[in-house]
Amino acid sequence: MFAISNLRPPTKPDCLEDVDESVPEDPFDVDRMSCKRPSLLARAKRKRAVVKQMRQEHLQNFLNEFQFKNAFTPRSDSSIFGRKKYYPVHVAARLGDCEVLRDLLLLGVDAQQTDASGLLPLDIARAASHGRSHQQVIELLQEEVKVVSMREFHQLVNTRTKEL
Repeated sequence: MFAISNLRPPTKPDCLEDVDESVPEDPFDVDRMSCKRPSLLARAKRKRAVVKQMRQEHLQNFLNEFQFKNAFTPRSDSSIFGRKKYYPVHVAARLGDCEVLRDLLLLGVDAQQTDASGLLPLDIARAASHGRSHQQVIELLQEEVKVVSMREFHQLVNTRTKEL
């Protein structure tokens, strides 16, 4: 067992040695606190950057796997029935890949783009769906909602509130 006399009071970690222990006026004003370790805002920023990079890599892997040059350029396949032209948005809809589809829409890809047969991505997703397998993709394509980033959303909200 430990003897109470052997216990030492806890010491501050090295990174907290120079911390200003006064509470800032604004609790969200992290810049006013001086600490050598990264702030919560910096961690959140790094996490967003990592997530963004992972999503970009996932999208690029998708484009490479299906041999697309980029998100906006169609791929053509030749067969005895003629040339078939389709876009990455059509392949994502057929596969039911909601993440890739959302990333394509964030890039500005047209959800109303038709393939060589005149089919929209929504038509392709509905045809490929078994039960509710493509439900998220169908809902994403059905809605006449523009997919925007959080920053764009805040800008839209701020301009709308200023108009009122």
